[in-house]
Amino acid sequence: MLEPISRAASVTTTATRLAAPNTELHQGERGPAVHQLQRCLVKLGHMTRAELSTGPGIFGPRTLDAMQEFQRKHDLPVTGRFTPALRDVMNAALRRADEAPTPTPTPTPSGPSINIAGYGKLSWAKATALVKEVGGRVNPGGQPTVLALRTANSATSQYRDFFVVLKPGGQMKAFQATTRPTSAGTDRAMLAEGMYSLVPRWRDGKFNNDAFIVRTAKGSMTVPVARDRNGDGFYSVSERRNLSSSSEIRVHRGFTSSTSSTGCLNVKDYDAFLRAIGGRDARYNLAVVDA
Repeated sequence: MLEPISRAASVTTTATRLAAPNTELHQGERGPAVHQLQRCLVKLGHMTRAELSTGPGIFGPRTLDAMQEFQRKHDLPVTGRFTPALRDVMNAALRRADEAPTPTPTPTPSGPSINIAGYGKLSWAKATALVKEVGGRVNPGGQPTVLALRTANSATSQYRDFFVVLKPGGQMKAFQATTRPTSAGTDRAMLAEGMYSLVPRWRDGKFNNDAFIVRTAKGSMTVPVARDRNGDGFYSVSERRNLSSSSEIRVHRGFTSSTSSTGCLNVKDYDAFLRAIGGRDARYNLAVVDA
């Protein structure tokens, strides 16, 4: 549960309303004003409650990312610093969020299904069960969930992988993808089965390399990977059990029949995938499942 802030700090009208702090803040600072800023960023959709719960009142890397994302969205200099000059911009955004109509909750669907070439019919219920098997849940905080279906490893069959975008309201859309390198090579990395959190890869105010950073569910860029140590193009049971780590795993365009990525995840129709998840600013969770 989030810690309450003082009523004096949160009241801007006769009704209780969250307000941005009236002080300058930057990475490394701590205290109630940082917590107040974080709550604002959560309300505006730039942080999740899970991200906040790991460091309330601490201006760390996740708060810096969220602050930079807010600045980009509002065409402001991307400094990552919160200044009194930004307070009016953030408070205006908070007022718009308060005044926006509350959407009618949509019941969790159980009936939708899609047909995936080479895989068969995938129902929403089955997709949800697969996400839960790797420790996740579908659409936390209203974010899209991407189910990455990786075909079972076999020395006699080819990999054929898919990303299935699951959105609130039962929307499902499948994209051909690679969740591991498709060409043989020594010591190539493959993201381990599990649950991950993805954020846009921004650098110098740009969507860098059309990519999303793959992080653990707790926000670390160091993620578990299996390695094709003998270079045969397949990942044996022992290779998938003997995990190491990598901090360079991304999701990006560049899918071909033999993608050159050494570990990144590629989507064939990348522009359509971007539209399905909500654009380049989207944050989403990724469930990698060995189907």
